[in-house]
Amino acid sequence: MNSVDTNDVSAALREIGLSQGDAVLVHSDISRIGWINGARNRDDVLQSYQKAILDVLGPDGTLTALSCTESYARENRPYDHETSPSEQGNLSEFIRSSPRAVRSLHPLFSVSAIGRLANRICVDGVSPTGFGHDSPFQRLRDVNAWIVCLGVDLRAMTFVHHIEQTYGVPYGYTKEWTAPVIQSGQKVSRRFFAFVRYLDAGVNYDFSKFQNELLDLGLAKSARVGYGGVWGVRARDAFDIAMERLKDDPFYFLKTPPSAEPWKK
Repeated sequence: MNSVDTNDVSAALREIGLSQGDAVLVHSDISRIGWINGARNRDDVLQSYQKAILDVLGPDGTLTALSCTESYARENRPYDHETSPSEQGNLSEFIRSSPRAVRSLHPLFSVSAIGRLANRICVDGVSPTGFGHDSPFQRLRDVNAWIVCLGVDLRAMTFVHHIEQTYGVPYGYTKEWTAPVIQSGQKVSRRFFAFVRYLDAGVNYDFSKFQNELLDLGLAKSARVGYGGVWGVRARDAFDIAMERLKDDPFYFLKTPPSAEPWKK
């Protein structure tokens, strides 16, 4: 595996525009970038990547990551707010389990954060909707956070689902799940919801067009590091462009229009 220094990762992040005091939502597959020089084990590698990001953001910055638990919906597995691991990759779980991290209370689409705006994004009055009003995704847009993809490109943007719900695309709906949610050892009575796509309707995502347009407009940038690269765009820029495109084409995020239209029933 190709190896990199933490300085290489930090330099790539600065190259795409990150700076002191920023908030950032990270999607990652660091195996596509490489091992960190001098790291003795996996925890050393993960600590180094986290440090590389925090070094760029500085003491006033905020690092957030998806800490989703898809098994809650797929397997009806109970969600324990303090112990259910992130299922979004090793770096995501490392950030979630940091003693400094806070996690938004949603059994399926949680976000974990470290830094100055962590409570504002993930905790203070956060709503029970996965992507809608007062969700962490809206709050990331409110603070104009960076969406950064390490090792993966912008086609990994979960933020797109916040855009879809806000616009009201026809191929999705709001769903509720009933598996238990536990916080501090107690069952939570609150009900949780999220925007999801219709199954068996031929809804096949393809964010390539969106990514290419953001890059062509100069709103998104990329930089090489290790075996892979890093991509970034501001949340408000992504939101504003997508909302305009959805006005003309409600299937802008899809490879083709759905093969069925269950929302007409």
